[in-house]
Amino acid sequence: MKIAFAGSFAVRLAEPVRARLSIPCEAIADDETKIVAQLADTDILVSMGFTQEMATAGPRLRLVQVPGAGLDRIDRHALRPDTHLANTYGHEAAIAEYIIGAMMRLSETPPYWARPSVPLGYHRPVWP
Repeated sequence: MKIAFAGSFAVRLAEPVRARLSIPCEAIADDETKIVAQLADTDILVSMGFTQEMATAGPRLRLVQVPGAGLDRIDRHALRPDTHLANTYGHEAAIAEYIIGAMMRLSETPPYWARPSVPLGYHRPVWP
């Protein structure tokens, strides 16, 4: 099995993943542009992005693992029917809490960061 880690975030995951595997595998890591030339015999791609160029270069790809929440940089139309797509999950509550807190903070008039009494560079905690 061959796993490709593409992009600055995914590259940092190569060694921790390799250390946890119990089966032999080849792992390569590079940026998203340079990895394309190495995808011909790759089974798994770990990347925040997936393009038609990657799909064409990787006919053996069976899994595209996105090590993040979004799929906005994934061209899902480029995935072949036999290629699975997965991303991270289990972060919904934390993201919702952040969004509600940010909305509350931004709804202040004037915003806390625009008040003359707030020193430059000072950020109050979001939750009291």
